[in-house]
Amino acid sequence: MTFGERLKELRKLKKITQKELATKCETSQSLISEYEKNLKQPTAEMIKKIAIVLDVSADYLLGLSDIPTLNNEIPEYLSKELQKLNIIKEEDISKQLKNIAKKIIELAELLDR
Repeated sequence: MTFGERLKELRKLKKITQKELATKCETSQSLISEYEKNLKQPTAEMIKKIAIVLDVSADYLLGLSDIPTLNNEIPEYLSKELQKLNIIKEEDISKQLKNIAKKIIELAELLDR
């Protein structure tokens, strides 16, 4: 994943606009857009600002690590997204089990005939 892809993904997870990120990083929205499209590469100072605002490590932004933070903790906003995925998975499993149970009952009824 490129810097731009990670930046865009993290920004959307944090639910902030390019303009909001730009304001917090003391830059322009157009420059954030160019970073996300991989048209320009940020300076070391800008990477630091973005990492602070998005609450991730610079290594994660640069693709040098798959761990978003330095202390190996999952940021709260990512944790919430993961919890949503787990809920969806549990609901899917529950539906699948119900369907399997229905099919077993239908088969049992066919065998009893």
